[in-house]
Amino acid sequence: MTMKTRKAAVLLLGASIALAACSNATNEPSPSPTAAAPSPQASASVQPSGAAPPAETGGTDNAGSGAEAGAVRYFGEWKVTGDVASTPVSAGPDESLIGQEASFSKESARFGDAETANPVYEEKSLTAEQFAQDYRMQLSDLGIEGESAQTVEIKDFAGPSGTFFIKDESTLLMILDGVFYELSRA
Repeated sequence: MTMKTRKAAVLLLGASIALAACSNATNEPSPSPTAAAPSPQASASVQPSGAAPPAETGGTDNAGSGAEAGAVRYFGEWKVTGDVASTPVSAGPDESLIGQEASFSKESARFGDAETANPVYEEKSLTAEQFAQDYRMQLSDLGIEGESAQTVEIKDFAGPSGTFFIKDESTLLMILDGVFYELSRA
């Protein structure tokens, strides 16, 4: 297993643990030490065809048709372009992640060589106050202005999962070991 593959697997495994802890209806904070997952309010979810949306999130099945799936703004090809900021407790930037590719679609979520088939995407809103409590930094440290940020949890209960923040239409932010990495549309 190459170092890049191992780091991608660690990223997805850590996010999976964080997501499993946050997946209950009470939205309690994650006990994961590597990536503290916030407890944001659910606003929508995108699920593979045939899956019913969870009643507690009020989500809708946006992956049912090509026209609807095309409207999902984070679907597509992405590339890690650099590190943006670090939380007060971080392992420091990992330069080997720069250049890694990611892809998100209704059929799969991929980061490097790690892939999740038939993922469920759940969009949530995280307030600036929640973000500051969870990460001990401000949204503005990431270049996100405003009182909230959109997060997307990628769920696959049979394998790796992850979480990212939507900065804008062409930029996503992922956190690994306390470091936020920027992903740009490829």
